[in-house]
Amino acid sequence: MAGEVKQLAAQTARSTAEIARHIGQVRSATGASVAAVSRIEETIAEINAIAGSIAAAVEEQGAATAEIARTVAETATAAHEMTTRTAEVSGEAHETGRHAAEVREGAIGLSTAVEDLRHTIIRVVRNSTPEVDRRADRRYDVDLPCRLTIAGKTHRARIVNLSEGGAYPRDAPALQVGARGTLDIDGVDLPLAFVVVLDESGTLHLAFALDTATAAAFSGTPQRLAERCAV
Repeated sequence: MAGEVKQLAAQTARSTAEIARHIGQVRSATGASVAAVSRIEETIAEINAIAGSIAAAVEEQGAATAEIARTVAETATAAHEMTTRTAEVSGEAHETGRHAAEVREGAIGLSTAVEDLRHTIIRVVRNSTPEVDRRADRRYDVDLPCRLTIAGKTHRARIVNLSEGGAYPRDAPALQVGARGTLDIDGVDLPLAFVVVLDESGTLHLAFALDTATAAAFSGTPQRLAERCAV
């Protein structure tokens, strides 16, 4: 896609140069028309001078008439050339507009492809990363207040899903994947170290990074909390 956009950009640059060249030709043709009109004026002045001596100027008058006819023909040719060039410039402008539309469509397609890629990556992370595999630990639906502490800042949220391997807090601030912190759940006296593995639609996916002692102490806690919430 980047190659196509680059090719379209090059085509647009060539079209712009061609338009500039045609405009220059139109200007040149206009200059020729002005010069031709000037020559007509000069010829008319000569005819007026010759009119004072018709007998002596019959031959010169014929030559002057021929010059007028030639000049008029040149003017007509220049006008036709100018019309042709104008039509060419109009055609090039239309072509440039078409290429611009193609570039816009390509950009829209690229944006769609990026969005599709984002969703694909999310699916891959969900299904392939052991830390966020839903089958690793049994998960329990809960509704518990909690606090997330990251880089010295504490944010309030609510745990809506909990397991011994991780948690889903809702209403938490957006966090970068890979960010580390600690989670404090109301009713649990253990600070739980975590890593952010996914941030989707306002819900964080946290994977616990517990040491052996904390993991042993936390064992069975999600089930007990779920049973308490169900009461």
